[in-house]
Amino acid sequence: MENSKCSLAEKYIPKCRSSQAFVKSSKNSDSFILFGGYQQAGEVYFNDLWEFNSKSLVFQEIVPRTNDLPNGRRLFGMAGPFFQNLYFIFGGMRANQIYDDL
Repeated sequence: MENSKCSLAEKYIPKCRSSQAFVKSSKNSDSFILFGGYQQAGEVYFNDLWEFNSKSLVFQEIVPRTNDLPNGRRLFGMAGPFFQNLYFIFGGMRANQIYDDL
């Protein structure tokens, strides 16, 4: 069993990326929600969802009850939280495809 801080940390933090969204969480005043983004190496488009606690400096992956997450993308807008902890994602792009969905 490998005992490397890097390999252990990679399991508990989102992969490196750019063009992601990071908005305030409704859970508590110290938390933020991260969605999506892009990793140039390998042209990876993420559609994962994470919560970051700014006091404990810990990420926790959020696994939705349904598989109803938007496609992986970058350069999109995200707003929330709204009624019943809803977050909205608008637009973005993936390779040569431009999204105009909500």
